[in-house]
Amino acid sequence: MIVSCVADPELRRAVLRLAAPDEDVFESDPDGLSGLRHGLARCVVRETSRPEFEPVRLRESGPGEPPEIVITAGTLSRWRFDHRRGRLGADFAEALVESLRGPFGQVPAPGLTERVFRGLERAAGVNLPAAFRGLARRVLEYPRHYASLGALATRVGATTGAVQGRFLRRGLRSPSEHLRWLRLLAVSEGFEDAGLTVAAAADRYGYTSAGNLCRTLQNTV
Repeated sequence: MIVSCVADPELRRAVLRLAAPDEDVFESDPDGLSGLRHGLARCVVRETSRPEFEPVRLRESGPGEPPEIVITAGTLSRWRFDHRRGRLGADFAEALVESLRGPFGQVPAPGLTERVFRGLERAAGVNLPAAFRGLARRVLEYPRHYASLGALATRVGATTGAVQGRFLRRGLRSPSEHLRWLRLLAVSEGFEDAGLTVAAAADRYGYTSAGNLCRTLQNTV
């Protein structure tokens, strides 16, 4: 997931275009801030009011913090000036995307999802379908946001009944079961950190309490 702390509408659209096709982009709203607090974002894009022009690059943050791509007001003004002068091509939206493509290309891929995908593909003996990878990436990167089928349905712009119907027509187990297992995969990866307590895991991954997480594990595994 990417957290976008950006106000300029053209810049916001550029960030959405540069995210992976199956990646969530959250703004600096409760969802995005929660993702930051729990260390779930792989990158933060930040627009600042600084008037100076600064080359855009990927900036490393402190331990446990995601890297940042910072665009100053001065940099955005320079890009607009260069566009008016014909130096950035006719399409400013495309110019923004190209100006940010380099820093975005340096953002590391989320290690958790890739590890889980490799493990699942080894177990299944086949490559995971693209549709499943898209669902799994979203849930694994932000499991607390997909704590219910209703949350998933809202995110994809459908009703819970419509989501259930799509799974049923393909002969798949219920979407709720997929969500439960994917969230528990994220929890199991989290417990690779010996310092993570059950209570902290419940908070990070969207379970109402440590007891609720324990019961879910007991009833599922």
